[in-house]
Amino acid sequence: MATLNSLAADVYTITNRPDLVSETLVSLKKAIRKFHGADTFKRDLATLRIDMTALTPIAPNQYRWNIPLDTFANFRRFKTIQYPTDLVLPVNQVPAPTIDWPGGFHPSRIYDEVAADNLFDRYGYEKPNCYFITGNSLNLKSGWYVDFLQFTWYQWPVIGLAADALTSWIVNTFPDSVVEEASGAVFKMIGKDNEFNRFSGLFADNLAIIKASDIGEA
Repeated sequence: MATLNSLAADVYTITNRPDLVSETLVSLKKAIRKFHGADTFKRDLATLRIDMTALTPIAPNQYRWNIPLDTFANFRRFKTIQYPTDLVLPVNQVPAPTIDWPGGFHPSRIYDEVAADNLFDRYGYEKPNCYFITGNSLNLKSGWYVDFLQFTWYQWPVIGLAADALTSWIVNTFPDSVVEEASGAVFKMIGKDNEFNRFSGLFADNLAIIKASDIGEA
């Protein structure tokens, strides 16, 4: 299992600058995040089922919640928020009192992401079953009563010096890709543009190899 120190040793060999310890570590951390953030990998997914009845809604009798994003470990962005597929929709499907739909709102398992300034449809009705992020909070609004919700999100890897503090599957499977990207960044820092250009051109090829191993999702 690779560590930041073992990766750094390879970078020192390529750059011939073992004196640039801090710069090398920063470059490695950036390279790891760059690869993980370049696509939506299945192996970066995490899931959590939350009992919504245990959470305090924003206002009484409303199905709106404000959930801290640190509830979702190493949060990057959501993939899906939905009513669990293995559960039957609650019998008491009570419409939210603030959702003004002329024909009544039909419960849906899926929650859609919207912009914070796009909460109403073209008819002026408030959108049901949606969420948006502001600051460090998830703002979630359900158009009907729910007891549980399933949250699936993409995680950033934990990046630490200890062997058990580096959770990047990309590092463990494709360490050379990370080393090459970090080496290019170090070359850029020290003004060696030719070397930087040569190594930065490898990113696309390395990413293609990584994506082929996981099959990135849209």
